[in-house]
Amino acid sequence: MARHRILHDGIVDFGKHKGKSGDDIVKADPGYLFWCVASDCASIDDALDAAVSEWARRNTKETNRIIAVLKQKGAYNPGGVSGNNPAQAFVDKPKPAPPVTADTNPNWGSW
Repeated sequence: MARHRILHDGIVDFGKHKGKSGDDIVKADPGYLFWCVASDCASIDDALDAAVSEWARRNTKETNRIIAVLKQKGAYNPGGVSGNNPAQAFVDKPKPAPPVTADTNPNWGSW
């Protein structure tokens, strides 16, 4: 169970970003929030989750590096309450489907 909870509008009271808001951290160092979740050091709210998820999707090399370092240190949390990998969940989240429009579907309106 995560020891800390980081809220987008809350002030962090631990670590290298102590005294900063979650919003400030996600803008400056989203990998830190990914590390916090992957190590089960902290959980994050939905607003931060969306930003960190997008960062993880775009930075798979860095997310894999963070996971490897945590595994090496024995600090990687491979499961949670549901038994899912919390860090990999960021990477594996399905991307939302694009809206169907006349531009994306040549058969649009051909009925």
